[in-house]
Amino acid sequence: MALGELALEKKAENVLVMDLRKLGAVTDFFVVCNGGVAQHVKAITDHITETMAQQGVRVFHQEGYANLRWVLLDFLDVVVHVFQPAWRNYYRLEDLWGDARIRVLDGAYLKRKIQREKKTPTRKPKITRATSKGTKVSDARGKRGRKS
Repeated sequence: MALGELALEKKAENVLVMDLRKLGAVTDFFVVCNGGVAQHVKAITDHITETMAQQGVRVFHQEGYANLRWVLLDFLDVVVHVFQPAWRNYYRLEDLWGDARIRVLDGAYLKRKIQREKKTPTRKPKITRATSKGTKVSDARGKRGRKS
């Protein structure tokens, strides 16, 4: 869901993840979303491509960036479609691929994910230091003990 989450980070609207694996499509997933105006579509598209590039994943193919009505980002296994609302209503990819399993992502989804990540405690690794009198071990709580 990472690409859908990236779209949500830029306030994309009506974000859907369509699972096409059982339909014999040329890709595994579509992420479909829309931005309100051309500048919003650009912001969503730029955020996705820049963040993925930072992770070492480049866009295989991109279309529609010049007019920003419908931008397609092809990452091979996942294809992202970022629309302006009128164009999304016209093409209706959700209806075209109606047999796909669809998951709706929204702002509440992203908030729940962030809350789960905050609740998950991170444990500090045990630190072992060798000394002349033995080995000192500091555990996650900061208590020290001696090991021989």
